[in-house]
Amino acid sequence: MMTKQSLRRSVLPLALFLTCLSASSAQVLVNPKIGFSTGLQDFTYLSAKWEPQLSFRLGADFRIGRHAFRLIPGVHYEFERFNTLLSNGTDDGHSLHAIHVPVYAAYYLTSRENPTNILVRLGVNGNLVLGEADLDSDVVLQQEAEPLTVSVGGGITIDLAVISIDLTYLQGLNARFDVSEEKGGVIQLAIGFLF
Repeated sequence: MMTKQSLRRSVLPLALFLTCLSASSAQVLVNPKIGFSTGLQDFTYLSAKWEPQLSFRLGADFRIGRHAFRLIPGVHYEFERFNTLLSNGTDDGHSLHAIHVPVYAAYYLTSRENPTNILVRLGVNGNLVLGEADLDSDVVLQQEAEPLTVSVGGGITIDLAVISIDLTYLQGLNARFDVSEEKGGVIQLAIGFLF
């Protein structure tokens, strides 16, 4: 079984390798983006109900290929937020820092010569928990979080000249927390630029 440290050592070099591979290809579109995501499923931990909140995302994708089919690896940082409803009626917030490494196969539904393009994407996403943002909290959520989770998903991207708009759905393949069976469906919305 891999430890959290060995997982970090294997996922981050993979992300760096994909970035270098993308940069060495002649037909690469770089797509930096910013966006938001939210989980779709609550879970219970320590007699409290944990609700996913709107989370912040920042990262870049790399569209590799020459024709209608593209390979799209990426690296994204996420500041993931949860609201905790305690059994005594009070609520509290908790946050995690995470790196996401998505790899999608994509297909252009429209001609790439048009200023407006539509892509459909299917692929996998690795999620590596880096740490907890709430260091003064009594609950250490990071200790319960799986260090690496994998999800599958798909989405649609609309390119408007040099602006891209992504809508993505991800479904977890393994539970995100040791204390819960919640595998987590996630919706992501991002806007970016193409160059």
